[in-house]
Amino acid sequence: SISVVSRIHFELLLINGNEFHLKCFSKNGIFVNNNYTKMSSTTILPKQCILRFPSTNLCISFSSLLNNNSIN
Repeated sequence: SISVVSRIHFELLLINGNEFHLKCFSKNGIFVNNNYTKMSSTTILPKQCILRFPSTNLCISFSSLLNNNSIN
């Protein structure tokens, strides 16, 4: 069988203490609210979004609990 979910599929980064970025490491990419993110791309995550692995029904619900002020 072909694996569609990588062991290291993506990384979440907290930038400036108030913004999450997703960096994709998978050759299959990932969908963020149905917008495709390809390998080696970085995208800013909305405060709430759904991450979906291509060719699967596997989803992750992401919600940022940070306020709009940066963490000092």
